[in-house]
Amino acid sequence: MQKNNCLTINFFTRKHRVHSENLIVYCRITIDGGRTDFSINREIKANLWDNNRKRPTI
Repeated sequence: MQKNNCLTINFFTRKHRVHSENLIVYCRITIDGGRTDFSINREIKANLWDNNRKRPTI
């Protein structure tokens, strides 16, 4: 019996805990409903992140 698997990769940002104009970029990998989030150790200025497209506006 063949099973279909679902893989999704999304990028999103979170604010620093310390007040800063930069956002921390995170990655979320979802496989069949199970997910994990991790930081990709990159920062971006808040005005350069397009939240609708989930990527930088560069």
